[in-house]
Amino acid sequence: MTEVLAIPGMDALRRRTLGDGRICIAILDGPVALDHPCFQGADLTVLDGVWSDKSVGEGAAEHACHIASVILGQPGTSVEGVAPRCRGLSIPVLWNVETAVDPISLANAIGAAFREGADIIHIAACIPSMSGQPDDMLARAIQTCLDNNVLIVAPGGNDRGECWCFPAAIPGVLAVGASNNDGDMARFSNWGGVYQEQGIVAPGFDILGAAPDGGTVLQKGTSCAAPIVTGVAGLLMSLQLQQGWTLDATQVRQALLTTATPSDAAEPEERERALAGFLNIEGAVRELFALNAGKGRAVEPSMAVAPGPVFCLGQIGYDFGTQGRRDRFRVRLANPDDPRQMAAYLEQAPSEAAALIWTLNLDGGPLYGLLPEGPFAGRVYEALAAGLMAEGVAVPGVLTGGAAQLLSGQSLAVLRLGDPGRMTALDRVDPVLDRLYRDCRNPGVSPADRALNAVAADAPVLAGVLARAGARVLDGVSAAPRAGGRPGAWEVKLGFVDPDNTRRPAVIYGFDLDLAENPPVLRGPAPGYVADGA
Repeated sequence: MTEVLAIPGMDALRRRTLGDGRICIAILDGPVALDHPCFQGADLTVLDGVWSDKSVGEGAAEHACHIASVILGQPGTSVEGVAPRCRGLSIPVLWNVETAVDPISLANAIGAAFREGADIIHIAACIPSMSGQPDDMLARAIQTCLDNNVLIVAPGGNDRGECWCFPAAIPGVLAVGASNNDGDMARFSNWGGVYQEQGIVAPGFDILGAAPDGGTVLQKGTSCAAPIVTGVAGLLMSLQLQQGWTLDATQVRQALLTTATPSDAAEPEERERALAGFLNIEGAVRELFALNAGKGRAVEPSMAVAPGPVFCLGQIGYDFGTQGRRDRFRVRLANPDDPRQMAAYLEQAPSEAAALIWTLNLDGGPLYGLLPEGPFAGRVYEALAAGLMAEGVAVPGVLTGGAAQLLSGQSLAVLRLGDPGRMTALDRVDPVLDRLYRDCRNPGVSPADRALNAVAADAPVLAGVLARAGARVLDGVSAAPRAGGRPGAWEVKLGFVDPDNTRRPAVIYGFDLDLAENPPVLRGPAPGYVADGA
């Protein structure tokens, strides 16, 4: 089985970002089984149209479920996708894998994805070409997307030869070929023509994906390699947003193609089979930074504020700042980038923690630099090292106005940390609160952010709410100043509904907070709101 998340460079990129909800990936395939466990918590919706025959044929649902899971499968499930935090849009257009999709139906589906704001359109269809010319309506739909900053990704096809199909062979599309378990080209993967300029190769053998019955299945083909590339493209676009760069589909396509690793096969034909080369994630990330040198900003606009209190939820990470410092740790560790190895090393040599640049990460990407200061600095470093193994942490700090420079060249706003006892590990409490944790993906700067984060970080309070809510599930979250309250008084409301009984009234729990302290103080239930699950 191919370990998709173990592809070279994948882990490093995913530690920067697991995707951004502002990036929309449209998947034009068959009908996806949204009730599969791997999609629970995914921002994945279906856009159902009238452009295709809906008599589902053999394999259509299986194919679609597999491909969607490789892109958007959620962390901790049976299939973890490449870009699980991106937004997904499923557009069923492929209803029988044995029958070529109608080009007009496909063009209509592409147009629908474009109108819905897709940044990437993943097209599973592969229409064989006899003339070498695509349908005019399909070509126009593709060009409209390319002209408007949308990336199109499509499999190159499995016809075992120097041939091609559409839309992969339409100029400007990113075509994807498949390699086998040994890293060599799969013999079924198409090649030649325009593929040599606009095609890259990704693993396409024994790819684990979701099955409509709730299980998993291994599949192969260029259509299994293509979602890997689509997921990586989604992460690269998310990285663009994270760094404050302009969202640029052409730039992402260029980074993937120009850094692809050429085949080193002895035979010319074998080298040509590898198209422009094999997927090179590390190279693509470096190329993006090179293309945007000097364009980034330290923080997102919402974070560019004067020094002040921050209370943020995230994960502890670290950076080396310089290659020389990384080499220093490499002498002591087999893999200095492995948090488990680093945590074990720092337990034996705690003073070494001060040589690292510590970060607070959000969705795998660094958000803040962390600076221990004051008489408790040594204990803060120990807490940071221990936090490497935590699922998440709640960190109170103060923005200093300074910046921390990472090895990649990225600059982060710095949080000054004081008392280590104020930094706590997060307890997810129960999967039903996944929505609350997703809603808490914020920089923790504004009063609303800090109030929301304070409730999300209080495991005992949440456990009590869950016990009282019973079968109800979280349906809404809000934070606002308490009307007529003292300065710093805020209120957070959690609304719960019964998904199996729409007539059962919703229940709202309110919490009273004092934001004058950092971290905020949760004073208890807000008056005037239901305090039980009746």
